Amino acid sequence: MIQKFRRVRERGSALISALALVAITALMVSGISVLATSHATLQQREADYALAMQLAEAGINYELRYVSTHLTSSPVAHLSGSAYQGSVPGVAGTFTTYVTNTDGTTNWAPPSAMTVVSTGTVNGISRTVTANCKGGGGRKLFDGKYTIFGYSGVTFSGASSAINGDLGANGPIVVKAGGNGSINGNVVLCGPSANLPGGNSVTCRSIIRQTDALTWPTIDTIVAATFPNGWSTLRSATQISAQSARMRTFVGNSPVVTVAGTKLAGWTYTSSLTNSMFNSLGVNTLILPPGDYYFTDIQISGNSKIICDTAALTVPGGTPGPVRIWVNDSTSQDTINCDVTFTTPNDPSKFRLYYNKASSISLGGNMPYYGGIYGVRAGANSAITAATISLAGGAKVTGEVIADQVSLTGGAVATGPSADMSDGGDFVIGNIYGFSDTWQEIKVIANGSVFADGTNR
Repeated sequence: MIQKFRRVRERGSALISALALVAITALMVSGISVLATSHATLQQREADYALAMQLAEAGINYELRYVSTHLTSSPVAHLSGSAYQGSVPGVAGTFTTYVTNTDGTTNWAPPSAMTVVSTGTVNGISRTVTANCKGGGGRKLFDGKYTIFGYSGVTFSGASSAINGDLGANGPIVVKAGGNGSINGNVVLCGPSANLPGGNSVTCRSIIRQTDALTWPTIDTIVAATFPNGWSTLRSATQISAQSARMRTFVGNSPVVTVAGTKLAGWTYTSSLTNSMFNSLGVNTLILPPGDYYFTDIQISGNSKIICDTAALTVPGGTPGPVRIWVNDSTSQDTINCDVTFTTPNDPSKFRLYYNKASSISLGGNMPYYGGIYGVRAGANSAITAATISLAGGAKVTGEVIADQVSLTGGAVATGPSADMSDGGDFVIGNIYGFSDTWQEIKVIANGSVFADGTNR
């Protein structure tokens, strides 16, 4: 009996040992399986982590290309309130990108330098990078290439108009009955809609055809790039009060363009320039020192006179600079048919007139204008009413006239600049934006380090 129990105990011990071996083996297999699974998961997470960075950089490349190809349209860029989300074909995940100023403020506009912020996301893993970028390689708005350019077309409606330089157009050049003119330069027809009908009374050196229409920025785009809050800056009470306080007139009947020979005109707050304003102050001459001037209406004719004091002769300690006139926010027609002179004559880099009304402005007066006159309001958008700049009989412009529609009536003469007429404040067309400096990954852990060496650059 005792021997029988001994055999039972031995068989029980063997069973326990076998079960223990099975348990250990199962535990080892389970551990190996968990290790393999963890390793595969880690590999996938590391792959997603790396891919998220690649997508973030793809987002930066996307935004740089977008900005470079939309400088003359709207929106020029994706700002923080309208970030763009995209993807790369065949690649899992997405990127979200937007632009700020380099100081982090959100009202970026060209041609300023910018910071592109881009986040790549893959399977719940996100990485965000920033890169400071700037533009380069563009041309100034008034580079002197065209004496006249009509975005939607050019019209000759009177006799004996003359253009000394090249005439360009994206649309038809129309010669009305009785209209004629001479072009001491080329006619450049840009795009499929541009044409100069045969049998017209306009002569030129040669006709050049270009396949594509030439793109020009709208004034809205220029204003957004030039002023912190766009048109709101120009319309502000602060701006209008400041421009009114700069305007001057002569002290007495003997006009002397000096500080002593002039005084403040006494206009305290006005955004219109009319004969009645002159009459209300008992003056017939208005002097505009360098600066920006915003008007809703300009209707001046007769004996009224305007002096653009681009040499700052009437400003105590003044610095020569451009006089820039911005016209917007009304639909009435405008006229400048008076004596307009400049204290830096023969220098078209010092005067700019930007006309952004769904209307027309007529420039006459039988005296020379020196500068750039710009009226691209609609551009390629046919749903927007165009702006028209009309050179009336006797008008003489030395510089460039670029507008949706340009009209030349009898005796108007436009002469291209003999030298570079660009100004440092002119809008730059065709900037290509690219990386300038300071690429970094945005802080993701407590000490801001995202790389093994403790840096984030």
